[in-house]
Amino acid sequence: MQDNQIYDQGMMEKYQNRVNCNSLKIRMDQKLKNLEFLQKFDLSKLCIDSCTSIIPKLNSKTIKELALCYCTIQCIDEFELENLEVLILKKDKYEDGQVQNIIKYRKLKQLELLQYHDTDINIISQIVSLISLKLDFCGLIDIDTLKSLTLLKELSLSGNFELDISPLPAFVQLVALDLSSCSLRDISKLQSLTNLKQLSLNGNYGVDIAPLQYIKQLTYLDLGFCCLKSVDILRALLNLEEIQLNNNSIVYIQPLYDLKFLSKANATNNTIVDAYILESHTNFNEFSLGEQQEPTKYDMASANQLKNINSPIFMLRKLFSMRNQFKSQYDSATQNANKYVQELVNKHIQSVGQFATMFQRLNQIEVIQ
Repeated sequence: MQDNQIYDQGMMEKYQNRVNCNSLKIRMDQKLKNLEFLQKFDLSKLCIDSCTSIIPKLNSKTIKELALCYCTIQCIDEFELENLEVLILKKDKYEDGQVQNIIKYRKLKQLELLQYHDTDINIISQIVSLISLKLDFCGLIDIDTLKSLTLLKELSLSGNFELDISPLPAFVQLVALDLSSCSLRDISKLQSLTNLKQLSLNGNYGVDIAPLQYIKQLTYLDLGFCCLKSVDILRALLNLEEIQLNNNSIVYIQPLYDLKFLSKANATNNTIVDAYILESHTNFNEFSLGEQQEPTKYDMASANQLKNINSPIFMLRKLFSMRNQFKSQYDSATQNANKYVQELVNKHIQSVGQFATMFQRLNQIEVIQ
């Protein structure tokens, strides 16, 4: 069903297992009935004051997923969904009634709450069937009682600015953790999460990332908006497959070269000068740099096409590839340069000064064997 479409009971019959009423206008003389076939029910952005006018009492043994995002329905206590597994509630403000009645859904595997301020996590901690839990921007501080959720694999606590993460070492079963925008500086408590594969620390300005070197099993890491200047620590994360480094102050990303499984990186809005070094990385297929370099996006799968681009940054890449071969013939950036290399430089770089500056940057990078 499309946005602003008028609901019709006959039309509902066409959807055998899912109804999406996102932004739907419902005629108040209609009743949602014969819902025994539904498995997924999305009432997001539904503009009615109460669901009692269209759903006297939603009773279903088949509905497994229910979404109530930014809508005015406030009566999930009237729903009887004994097999509900996924519940998504997103509001602009905390609604006490909805949170209190979550407890009756004992088969929930996934629960998402957004902007439910002062959420009582003591109630949530009783839903021991949960595998995935999102409590974003809920004003949380103490999460100790959530330790009872021993099946929990995915946890998102984004936007809880005063969050105390000291209980997290007890969550050893976690595979994915989102701590974005939590005003964190010290993340040493995360070192004991030996099963953690995905971690987001986006928006934690000035966070000390040194403890990350001990979470060697990470495959996904988001460090965007963290005010980072160096990524040397990341050398230790040999299992990384994807990394987000956007909006930092990073100059050199040569340490990423050693991450052989890394295939995707986003480093937009930094001051990177050695991006070319990753071209020879065997696994890279996407490297985003934004406006820092040209082209705006490196496609490492098409590296051969890049060799014909006549720009200083690609000249520097070519020089780097020859550095071992001609290193003995360089006494400085401007003296005793090999004739062939000097001709190559003159062809693409207009001034010796520009070349000298670029070569000085090159010399700050270790030779790749």
